[in-house]
Amino acid sequence: MGKKTKLIAEITYDFHLLGIVSPIKEHQLAWNLNRSGLFCLEKRKDIVIKFKDLSMMVISNFVCESEMHHHTLLRNRLVAGNVKTGQLLLPELQQFDFFLKLMTDVDEFDLDPLISSLKQIPVIDYLVKLDIEKIKQKENLLY
Repeated sequence: MGKKTKLIAEITYDFHLLGIVSPIKEHQLAWNLNRSGLFCLEKRKDIVIKFKDLSMMVISNFVCESEMHHHTLLRNRLVAGNVKTGQLLLPELQQFDFFLKLMTDVDEFDLDPLISSLKQIPVIDYLVKLDIEKIKQKENLLY
């Protein structure tokens, strides 16, 4: 048998992640975020992630994009998946209903004013910036 080569890749997580607790459905949250004037979220095709063991995750998502940014509202509860994942996008963060993934090309993007504005939206019960490096299954956010 020949020598096996192992690929080692360093992955960078160049986005901000906000965790949101809200009792409403995702389309209602997207509508409220759009109504605030901060976003222009549109429903997009579900994200399908397939694994080597033939399992998969299907994630519902709304996207707001321009030349300078790409923001995604993700529901933590999967549209479809398998028992292994616990039916959550990020099982260790089960207390959150949604995640807002913020990617921007702006060099000095100040997140604090955005967070303050989002906290004023009545349908959002709780919102916090998450430390991506502390999330065990952060690879689930790469697609």
